Amino acid sequence: MRHLYNLYTYKGKHYLPEGGLLDLYTLDGGYYTFRTQATYNHTFAEKHAIEGVAGFEFRQTHSRSTSNEQVGYDDQTQTNSTYMTNLYDLYKLQHSDISNAYSPTGYRIKDFTSTDYLHRFYSYYFTGNYTYDSRYSLSASYRVDKTDLFGSDPKFRGRPLWSVGASWNLNNEKWMKDISWINMLKLRASYGLTGNINTNYTSYLTAKISTENIYGGKKAVLLTPSNDQLRWEKTASWNFGADFSLLDNKLRGSLDYYLKNSSDVLSTTDVDPTIGWDELTINNAKIRNQGVELQLSADILRARRREDWGVSADFSIAYNSNKVTAINHEITSGYEALKSSTYHLNKSVHSLYSLRFGGIGLDDDGNQQCYFIKADGTKIAAATFESSFEAADAVYSGSLDPKVSASLTPTITWRGFSLSAMMVCYLGHYMRINANDWTIQMGTEYEEPVYSNMLNYWHSSDPTAYLANGRPAYNMRMYDDDPAFFDFNVVHADYMKMRTLVLGYTFPSEICRKIGVGGLRLRVQMNNVFTWARNSKNIDPESVDPYSGQTLLRTPRSYTMSLSVNF
Repeated sequence: MRHLYNLYTYKGKHYLPEGGLLDLYTLDGGYYTFRTQATYNHTFAEKHAIEGVAGFEFRQTHSRSTSNEQVGYDDQTQTNSTYMTNLYDLYKLQHSDISNAYSPTGYRIKDFTSTDYLHRFYSYYFTGNYTYDSRYSLSASYRVDKTDLFGSDPKFRGRPLWSVGASWNLNNEKWMKDISWINMLKLRASYGLTGNINTNYTSYLTAKISTENIYGGKKAVLLTPSNDQLRWEKTASWNFGADFSLLDNKLRGSLDYYLKNSSDVLSTTDVDPTIGWDELTINNAKIRNQGVELQLSADILRARRREDWGVSADFSIAYNSNKVTAINHEITSGYEALKSSTYHLNKSVHSLYSLRFGGIGLDDDGNQQCYFIKADGTKIAAATFESSFEAADAVYSGSLDPKVSASLTPTITWRGFSLSAMMVCYLGHYMRINANDWTIQMGTEYEEPVYSNMLNYWHSSDPTAYLANGRPAYNMRMYDDDPAFFDFNVVHADYMKMRTLVLGYTFPSEICRKIGVGGLRLRVQMNNVFTWARNSKNIDPESVDPYSGQTLLRTPRSYTMSLSVNF
């Protein structure tokens, strides 16, 4: 508030009243779900087993929010002086007594805003399964979901979603009985159509209504046109897998391969500009997703008694790749190419694009400039939103999605003690870092703390060794976080982490009986034990925004202790 108070002071006159600034935000929500369901289970002639579930569900979500800002606020008396403030003078003021570098233009008290969202959904569904002689199984499911989001064209109001599957329990075949080391082996396959709904879009014309600042009349800004063909995003999925249990059930697991083809994915699409928009978000893109997953559980050393050693482990590993296979949109600017929400044909869904770094130098007027290299090899200094930064100038730096993910949870037991750890690993993806070092700070704001690395520029005798900040950055052609998008700020995001380490002790039953309890267990847990990161700066990928490179709050190491008692 002190910053705004000084900013709105010109020729000794204070345009804001004395006191504090109160930001008010309220959110109320009502969520209702009604479901009725029937189940059926029966076995005929000892070999034909039928299971079925059918149901109906209705949901309603209703949320309302309001926000407001009050100046001249006194918390002790719960009063404010907003009504004494000339909002028109605030709006027109262009100069400040702080200095010529500071201008209140664009600053004013936030308008009162409110939102009101009401959505209704209803669904009916059926799931059935038939098994013959505990060997062969057929399954099917059918579901219809309807919502008020899709209402312009009746044929898009409800999209049937369904799946079919089959499985074979080989271990129940007579010719498998003599293979003693196989305890269970099931092969399965399925195909189905699933759907996804995005509540940010609607088939109706939408607009944002507000009060005009000068004359007080109502005005509306159109947000989206009507789209009578808005529909579900659908995904056709193939899955082939096997479940197994071997060696007296000491080794258990599953292996899966999946292929998912998504269509009608909401994406930015070029349209006829004569309708009032040159691009819209409609059902247009196609995405392919495929991968392999392996899950294993093993009793490496079974403890027969409390005094024996026991060793077990759970392990999983998955490989996944995805790419955009179709989209009807031409990326028209470098700024759009950099955006995380932009789909790039034949690239991963979450692609990372960057500027090729062309160095730091001084222009003819002695002002520091950051240069990027265009597709034709020339170097220029320009903001990413300028037309001189073209789509071809953005370079692909990798995918934000890991190709490989794995986890390992070993457990050791002995005489009531147990020691376990959970470790995870993510490989094959990239992230952006160093955004704090490569964000232009012009020094026209001082209500927030600044980064200590800004001192590097002022301590160096070379004016191009570090990114300028403060007044020397005022004439830079790049803007704000543009330099953070240089390609050298992209590094491998591979990392391995031990998330938890748990030591527990289960008290003997004799002690529990003496103190009159059914069971007693003591447990001590350490969280965020250690992290290994592939990048040279040892930056934890979970403590940085992988797209912007901004530093996030790092998860601290923590300890918990618990005592569980059963009666």
